[in-house]
Amino acid sequence: MTVALVGFPNCGKSTLFNRLTGAHQHIGNFPGVTVEQKRGGLRGHPEVEIVDLPGLYSLFPYSAEEALARDFLLENPPDAIIQIADASSPERHLYLTLQLLELGIPLVLALNLMDEAQASGRTYDLRLLEERLSVPVLPLCASRGEGVTALKDALLSSRPSSPRVFLPDDPFYGEIGTLLSRGAEKANLPFPYLVSCAVMGEESVLRRLPLQMEERTRLTSLIKSWKKDPVAAMIQARYDAVDALCKGVTSPPDDSPQQTRTQRADRLLTHRFLSVPLFFAVLFAVFFLTFRVFGAFLQDVLELLLSAASDWVRQTLEGFGVSEVLTLLLTDGILAGVGGVLLFLPTILVLFFFLSLLEDSGYLARVAFVLDRPMRRLGLSGRALVPVLLGFGCSVPAILATRTLSSRREKTLALLLLPFIACSAKIPLLTLICAAFFPKEAPFLLLALYLFGVLAGLFSTAFLSGRVLPGESGAFLLELPPYRLPSPATVFLHMWEKAKEFVKKAFTVLLLATIAIWFLRSFDLSFHLVPQEESLLADCAKGFAVLLMPLGIEDWRLAAALLSGLSAKEAVVSTLSVLFGAGEGDLARILRTSGALPGVPASLAFLVFFLLYLPCFAAMSAISRELGKRRYALAAFAYQTVVAWLLAFLVYRVSMLFV
Repeated sequence: MTVALVGFPNCGKSTLFNRLTGAHQHIGNFPGVTVEQKRGGLRGHPEVEIVDLPGLYSLFPYSAEEALARDFLLENPPDAIIQIADASSPERHLYLTLQLLELGIPLVLALNLMDEAQASGRTYDLRLLEERLSVPVLPLCASRGEGVTALKDALLSSRPSSPRVFLPDDPFYGEIGTLLSRGAEKANLPFPYLVSCAVMGEESVLRRLPLQMEERTRLTSLIKSWKKDPVAAMIQARYDAVDALCKGVTSPPDDSPQQTRTQRADRLLTHRFLSVPLFFAVLFAVFFLTFRVFGAFLQDVLELLLSAASDWVRQTLEGFGVSEVLTLLLTDGILAGVGGVLLFLPTILVLFFFLSLLEDSGYLARVAFVLDRPMRRLGLSGRALVPVLLGFGCSVPAILATRTLSSRREKTLALLLLPFIACSAKIPLLTLICAAFFPKEAPFLLLALYLFGVLAGLFSTAFLSGRVLPGESGAFLLELPPYRLPSPATVFLHMWEKAKEFVKKAFTVLLLATIAIWFLRSFDLSFHLVPQEESLLADCAKGFAVLLMPLGIEDWRLAAALLSGLSAKEAVVSTLSVLFGAGEGDLARILRTSGALPGVPASLAFLVFFLLYLPCFAAMSAISRELGKRRYALAAFAYQTVVAWLLAFLVYRVSMLFV
């Protein structure tokens, strides 16, 4: 038995999926496309497979992911559908319910967030709604697990009943149905939905029908000759049906305290003039608490632990008489490199703790709404803010999230914007340089660097939008959830996943990169142990260092670190630790006193170039796949490198005027 989870974006599908499947789930790609799908066996019943489809508002899709979900339901009809609907606003979600009923697939309607609906004063007569829809209707609170057992029982004890179809009572629809009936049977497509497709002009579905040319012509002329606007009439008929379904079933909500709080907060946080300054104030508070208060304290504690561990390892190896080369590899190579990166784990966790609070509270959705208008002037819509926010964590999932954008043009612009965003992998080096050269101004400078990266990407996108990719940005549809207290479980799960990802990378990619860097900086072509200035790494990096000299960066070790950052951005810090022979916590002091970055202008130029230059190989590979053609990807990477160098050069020259 296959069960599809269907519903609006952010309606609780993923939460319910996790409740139903537990650990019995796996992630793969839909056939023929790179969009991921989640599947899992029902807890205790592995023969029942649950498929979590991408969120969709309608079976007449607007985005590529909506089309994917619709096509899955048509081409691989599941044995049953569970529709997750928000009990706080059933009128909107029942519109999708009426479309799902037309597919003829057994349906269970799960009204999620029932606790919030009841708190707002809304009441339900679920039995009456079941009678009118002829499908099971169950209350649910997926985040607490309430109603999940009853939902499982409804799936297992008796298969969901056959649904009732709501087609408008008009002879016009009967004439269309007569034309489509033969083709629907041959194409194995649901007849009621085909009628809606004909009225709504959904050609992607109608093309699958084996209709004769005269039948297609007759269908087109019939729709054009109708006295009403077919699309408007269909939409109005569905909303009339929704009103009839809700009459006597649910009462309108009262002015609950939650609604009042949401309205009062939105007057301020979405204010036309105050919303953007407030957003920047919130960002500054997050950065200050992360990099100056909590993150700095936890980093100091971890530094003491790592330093003690390094000393213990060195003394133990010397006590056992281990060879000097192996001792240097373990202490000055692996421990210095990997430990230098792990030192920034607390800072990253604190940052994502605050970002999770903002997201779960509903505030970030308001930010997307507020920024929609200015982003349109730059060629994007507020929808692009979702990949941008993901980009602060990791570029790869942010790149994959561009698939939700409505047009190929907007997706391409977003792909060109994302490499400018400072992902979490860049935090270690940005924090390190700021602590070394700008200790008092570190929170201000870090926030300025993040904003500088975003603004550089946006203005670059605006330039390309006007000259290379002209056109209009797509429409923007966004859920504005009520403000909620963030779930501690969700916040700490997010932090746990980020910590696990960071530590896994530290002991896989970064470990290998650290060993490789140590080897290259220790040996020459004849595999003799030589000073690092005469090593293989120095020979490779000195050529790249020539390009960085106009930026005030002449030390080949900095050039080598930037090259290592193409494997993973965290590798820049581990490479610097190895090349400068720095232990945990010493790298900032050594960089400041070594003269490798001679003064403030060179330090700022290095920060800007690192912030904006090429992403890691994993991100470049993802961008190349999404753009589709390798030459487009190569052109994009060359363009970004040139922009990074020019802006770093500009920062270097301007800062020299003031220092």
